[in-house]
Amino acid sequence: METIQNNWVKTLVHQEEQMEKTGKISTTNPFVPSKVDLQEHTVEFLKQLRTAFTQHISFFNQLKGYMGSIRIYGITGTTADFMLFRNGYKMIFSMKEAGWISIRFSNMDAALPGQEEQNRPSDYLKGAWGAFGELKWTHQGKDIRMDYLIRYYMTHFVKQSLR
Repeated sequence: METIQNNWVKTLVHQEEQMEKTGKISTTNPFVPSKVDLQEHTVEFLKQLRTAFTQHISFFNQLKGYMGSIRIYGITGTTADFMLFRNGYKMIFSMKEAGWISIRFSNMDAALPGQEEQNRPSDYLKGAWGAFGELKWTHQGKDIRMDYLIRYYMTHFVKQSLR
């Protein structure tokens, strides 16, 4: 049951225990969002994205069959980055920094000489703190919903990776 969504309860209990031990009341607010919080939330959001994509890809692959199936892979050396792969086409989700997720597309068959994958155009998701310490994810300044994001990018990926 321990997730980033309920870490605040642990912090609240810890703060109360410290006040009981020391007899001193702290007036600081431990719930002011920080860069560490933003990093943790970004990793958690990437994990949620991967889980949602995995579920949708599994259903797609059941309907499609082995030929033309989509694969999803974690990216070695990263905390939660992942990619979708089919027919030489990749869609890569990666954390660029706390609060920034990059979505890059790459066609291994049509790579231009000298063009590094990291320099290819990307879409970005940006996390920003909203009211009451809620982290809102946006694309081009507009709030996003996970179900629409999955549908949009998976549709784009399927159409681009078709052979």
